[in-house]
Amino acid sequence: MNNSLVDKVADILKEKNFEVAADELNEVDGLDSFGLENYLYDIICERWVYSPQDIPFRFARNIWEMKETDVEGNKTLLKQVLEHPIAEINRAKINDFLWVVENDYNAAKAAEASYRKHLENAQVFAHNFMAINRLIYISKKINSKETDSSTRERLLIKILGQYDNTDHGKILSLLKTAEKENVETDYMIKCTEEVLESYPDDSYDLTIIGKFCDLLEILYCKKNKWKNKKCITEPKLIEIRMRKVRAIMRVADCTNSSNVSDIMRRVHHLKEIVNILKTITGTESERKELLKEIDELEKRIIAGMPVIQLKQDSSEAVQQLIRQLEILDKEEAICYFAIFIPLPKKKRRNSN
Repeated sequence: MNNSLVDKVADILKEKNFEVAADELNEVDGLDSFGLENYLYDIICERWVYSPQDIPFRFARNIWEMKETDVEGNKTLLKQVLEHPIAEINRAKINDFLWVVENDYNAAKAAEASYRKHLENAQVFAHNFMAINRLIYISKKINSKETDSSTRERLLIKILGQYDNTDHGKILSLLKTAEKENVETDYMIKCTEEVLESYPDDSYDLTIIGKFCDLLEILYCKKNKWKNKKCITEPKLIEIRMRKVRAIMRVADCTNSSNVSDIMRRVHHLKEIVNILKTITGTESERKELLKEIDELEKRIIAGMPVIQLKQDSSEAVQQLIRQLEILDKEEAICYFAIFIPLPKKKRRNSN
């Protein structure tokens, strides 16, 4: 293996900010690539891991499977780079990749240790999101004694505390993971409510608001040991579901125009609201009003639909048919029409 290439890559990977390191790696010649990116760029830049179940390094794995890829040479390069003093997150990702593509148990152990060490020291949420998900997955997959459930919970709480209100999709995914890992429920409720409260009532983000509401409901049921019922009476759960209703209604109100597609969109949202209100006791009058509006809107939709009218004179075809029937006797005429009439299906008789 070219020592100058190993030294060059190792020197770049001393950088703790994986985005900076990845950009520099993409300028390095001599690495197997596809298009504008090489496999090492994808390994170091990997960040699209939203849950422990997500398999990382998809692009790098595809390059690894190409016929022209020098797999053995690349493995040698990666292992030699690992002998150098590089940033812990980059060491973790390289070992993780070797485990994913080579099923190397020792690489999995090394990745686990490096992810854990990185998470103990790093303070930036964006740099830790992928790492915590991979640490959870690897430690459970190899039945690690070093990263047990209490360690995972402690690190999850630490990463959740680093959240900087920049990516609600990521924090939602991490909160769901934390719930599955049985992180302390009161802490989870606090985190979820803080994010949900950051959305004003006039927010249009009904989908993610709904998902936060769903998670919050799960957490309150878990805390109070409430059963999952079709129709709820608990004031807190009613409050959560009504928050979803407000978010949907906000979007529905923005589609209040004479355009048929907008009317159809409003009908869709109003039906969503009705379905939620069906699960809340004491909302009969609200549902009645909504159903009345839905009925009126659907009539407007039908009235606004274009009607295609084709003017076609069929008199000649009818006269021709009559002339043909005139030469047939009664039985022949009946047989003629019977060809076009489907036979009724007979009902099965129950045999006693």
